[in-house]
Amino acid sequence: MQNTSALWKQMAATGSFILESRAIIAGTEYRATSTPQITRALFSDAPSIGNCVSSILNLSLLQPDYIAKAAEVRIEMRLAMDGQVTEWLPNGTFYVSRRDTDSLTRLVTLTCYDGMLKASQKYFTGDYPLVPSAWPKRSAEVVAHIASRMGVDIDPRSSVSDVEVDAPKGYSMMQVLSFIGACSGGSWVITPAGKLRLIRLADSYDRGEIVAVLSSLKRGQDLPYTGITGSYTAGDTSGITLSVMGNPYFTQQTAAAVLSDLQGLTYVPFTATNCIYDPALELGDTVTYNNNMFTSRLYYELISLGATLRADCSAPGGGEIEDEYPYLTESEKTSQALDGITELVESNVTFTVLYGNNGDGTTTLTAKLYNGDRDITMNYPPFRYSWLKRTETGDVFLGYGYSITVTNTDYGYGGVVVGIFDTDTTVSGRLEVAQGKLVIQNSNIEVEA
Repeated sequence: MQNTSALWKQMAATGSFILESRAIIAGTEYRATSTPQITRALFSDAPSIGNCVSSILNLSLLQPDYIAKAAEVRIEMRLAMDGQVTEWLPNGTFYVSRRDTDSLTRLVTLTCYDGMLKASQKYFTGDYPLVPSAWPKRSAEVVAHIASRMGVDIDPRSSVSDVEVDAPKGYSMMQVLSFIGACSGGSWVITPAGKLRLIRLADSYDRGEIVAVLSSLKRGQDLPYTGITGSYTAGDTSGITLSVMGNPYFTQQTAAAVLSDLQGLTYVPFTATNCIYDPALELGDTVTYNNNMFTSRLYYELISLGATLRADCSAPGGGEIEDEYPYLTESEKTSQALDGITELVESNVTFTVLYGNNGDGTTTLTAKLYNGDRDITMNYPPFRYSWLKRTETGDVFLGYGYSITVTNTDYGYGGVVVGIFDTDTTVSGRLEVAQGKLVIQNSNIEVEA
């Protein structure tokens, strides 16, 4: 878990905070974006070691400034509640991989990956030639060299086993990290703070609570770690087994050491959808739910950094692996919730906000949800509809319900009333619409769509 202030911890524990996020691209800050969605994973199916996993960011910007090719995108977040705000916390540094631009709306949708992909180049290059007399080297020295070439620091929580590394001729830096990670019983990620980190299955990290699960939480069968399979074997196959193949630094002694570290530990698979927890949690952290009646580890998350945070998280287990990084496909399928437009359509479902000046200095905003031409607003309870006041200084939670009445004078300096529909079925967990800027002109309220 990232280090946070006492105020952050206090707000996060309630689950009732407003989450503010911003994207910083080439020094320009963007707050009027779609809900940033970030997918992180240590492995995609059953437990495994020796992975090097790149996180993915999906983000849409309305009429942004020029964004260079492969531009750096930094995501930051903070909590707000009862007129107080916390410190800004990093939530990943990414690089633009693909962009799609709508020529009509000038909406630019970015798909970005973190710095792990910098390790995809060969270990030995023209700038870093092979010097046979310098090899073999110790694993810690090799990892430090790779991190330096990637331009990142090593997270101090990383604990690399001391392994002799022969000259990695023909291998990429990512492959070398993978080999060393497997020998250490873990996998590599880039942290939200932008550091290279080894997360070991046997290590115990910070602890956090899933405050609420709005859709479902499913558990699989708890199983102990019992064996190593592959080129070298240890233990048996009665429980969770870890496969290590084609690793030139892995030995019989290494297999025995990795299994020894895991002795007595149990893997608890689970999947929780549309849930709320402290967004400072990181992969590998222990997560609890319902007064510690359920405890597992966070190995996957798809987190939507909207005003009302929603996340899908899991310790994956079972199922077929369809792709090397199948979670990226899932993230691409996720609907983007766009602020600053008057209507959002997901499949045949449309969420919009109607407004009416009451003539007494107030305006009533009413949520409407349609499936085609059919009004399905009342099919969902009122707590599925929430309202925020959004200004340049941040978001203020206004309440829940099918409608809300605001005082016109509250918007004398501009602002946005945002209506949010929380679903219990969508991956993103919400549809959001901003009903334009509310501006006072001669005591009359207007909506500039």
